[in-house]
Amino acid sequence: MSGQGLIAAIDAATFEKDKEEAVESYFRNNPNWHLSHADFKFIFEKLTFDSTKEDVARIIARTYPRLSCGDVSAAMQACSHDSTKVKIAKIFAPGICDKHNRACILSELSFSSSKTEVNKALDESGSSSSSFQPAPTSTFPPPQQHHQQQAPSFGINVNLGMGQGMFPPQQQQSPFTPQQQQSPYP
Repeated sequence: MSGQGLIAAIDAATFEKDKEEAVESYFRNNPNWHLSHADFKFIFEKLTFDSTKEDVARIIARTYPRLSCGDVSAAMQACSHDSTKVKIAKIFAPGICDKHNRACILSELSFSSSKTEVNKALDESGSSSSSFQPAPTSTFPPPQQHHQQQAPSFGINVNLGMGQGMFPPQQQQSPFTPQQQQSPYP
């Protein structure tokens, strides 16, 4: 079903539950969907009740958790109450992939307390880049002891384990037999 098909299905549905089911079916069965911001706004405008708008936001956030701030802003434009806009923004916050563009979301809110609440939700929901993946953890066994190392720029002692900090783990050598240095990295 294309974006136009979803809009037609929502337009044809009489009951809110049928509209929810059309949205869920579309987002679940179309992982590479593309809707313009105007289409996104139209979908939310066709929903009568604020509670249905929140339910549809949950469906979209669950089935496709990578939205732009423009998508969220378009959904918020279809809501008349700040409280509903805040709830929708908070539902979508963890999946927003361009949180650095949050100004378009915040501009949809009327009250500074609402802006503060949404801003906090965006900050708490993780980094602004969903494509960032942390490096895989090391497969080396954990060190037997932690070594005290001097932090170079702060002048304080920090208890760092293997592979942490700027220095590789210290290796103890016997004074009688020189041992070959091994890299702690594979």
